[in-house]
Amino acid sequence: MRLESRKKIKIFCLIVIILFLILFFKASYNQWPITKMGGDFTAYWASTQLLINGQNPYQADQIFALQTSVGSTDKSPTVMYNPPWVLTFILPFSMDNYLLGKFLWLLFIFTCVLICFIWLWQFYGGTDSERQWSFFLFTYMPLYFCLAMAQIVPLILLGIVGFLHFEREKKWFLAGLFVCLLGIKPQDSYLFFIVLLFWIVYKKRWGILLGAGCAAFFITAIPLLYNPDIFFQYYTEILTHSFQYDWETPTLGYWLRSLLGKEKHFLQYLPTIVATAWLFYHWHRNYVKWVWAEQAPLLIFMSLMTTFYVWVNDYVLLIVAIIQASVWLIHNPLRPYSKFMIFIYVIINLMAWVTAFSARSEKWIIWMVPALFINYLLIRNLSIKAKAKV
Repeated sequence: MRLESRKKIKIFCLIVIILFLILFFKASYNQWPITKMGGDFTAYWASTQLLINGQNPYQADQIFALQTSVGSTDKSPTVMYNPPWVLTFILPFSMDNYLLGKFLWLLFIFTCVLICFIWLWQFYGGTDSERQWSFFLFTYMPLYFCLAMAQIVPLILLGIVGFLHFEREKKWFLAGLFVCLLGIKPQDSYLFFIVLLFWIVYKKRWGILLGAGCAAFFITAIPLLYNPDIFFQYYTEILTHSFQYDWETPTLGYWLRSLLGKEKHFLQYLPTIVATAWLFYHWHRNYVKWVWAEQAPLLIFMSLMTTFYVWVNDYVLLIVAIIQASVWLIHNPLRPYSKFMIFIYVIINLMAWVTAFSARSEKWIIWMVPALFINYLLIRNLSIKAKAKV
């Protein structure tokens, strides 16, 4: 690529990033007062405080009292709906000094994102001299939402990236340790989970199961030491209430229920069932030549488009596919077609910002993952054609 072309692209990236930052902070000021920033950490912190004291970490009234004590102005409690083993990851940040705990948690999840950026860039063949291009990904709207709300999703991203990294290095036990992080929100990457089990059995990679089993035992045992009844409490307080039927989530299942009858709860799971059937077919066609670097982005896209429960924060997992596509574009000559793909990515992000701050519900942003998926497939096709000409 010519030097002048590189400079023009870098200037364009810098301008786009600045514009996105201005838009983010302006929207944040209007939509999220300072007391609401990092709001999900308030739920994590309150639950772990109750756990440490041997109480029910899912008890709404006690959670509400703790959240009010640290300045929350919400009129109802923000309850953590994650399974008990997630509390193990929050415990190091559940200090009595709430603000210090929040700051350290935000620093931790931001560090997780940076580690994922570096590993993915190397994993998909990006060079050190090209790494500055990865900062363009900080225009990705769901990443801002995730960090602003102090969501735990970067740990799930680290689980996927860590597995890909150590699977390529054939360090099966370490790969299994990272797989355990996907259990924080299993529904976000459920197709990844299913095919991973098939692949482990087919390839006889028992070390991955050993690593995942050891990690699962450790993170499950710690909450039980504080509260032996925690799983029963999780069942009675969370699982029996089926909250996912009440929320306006950006899922196909929710829209099917909205169109055909919200009382038809089975429709919430219909896309998941169809996608699982597709996965069996896809595995049957590709299991002999299965390469995780190629298949992981597709599985993440399909999981997020068809899961029965997801939020915009969870779209952070698509950073895997976005970085892969970015490396493809950088390694191919930036012809008009390539530049057009970058332009489409920018437009998708801009439209996502507009949707997020003009609509009253996240359900309206359901279009974002399919739009990114189409853009991803077009970029992949471009890469395949470019390689064929070499």
